[in-house]
Amino acid sequence: MGDYLGSLRRDFVWAQIAGNASLVYAVLNACRTLAAVEEQRVLSKAEGVAWTRPRLPVPLRDVVEAAAARYAGTERELSDTAGALLLDWVRARLGW
Repeated sequence: MGDYLGSLRRDFVWAQIAGNASLVYAVLNACRTLAAVEEQRVLSKAEGVAWTRPRLPVPLRDVVEAAAARYAGTERELSDTAGALLLDWVRARLGW
């Protein structure tokens, strides 16, 4: 599990600083990273969203829903500001 967690952490950081990484990818990856760190669970992006949703503060739930909808091919607004708030929350929760 240690190698997997290390890989997720590197990917979490990369997705936030890489100019070519999408916000949808960063948000969904943050969800599964949170589950992996907090409960040692290996989840898909969709499973990560389902796991994370009830653990989020209510104002951040829409960000995850919007990212999941866009990932599934439904056009939905996802602002950079809202995405950044979610990523900051995950980073703080993980202590990264």
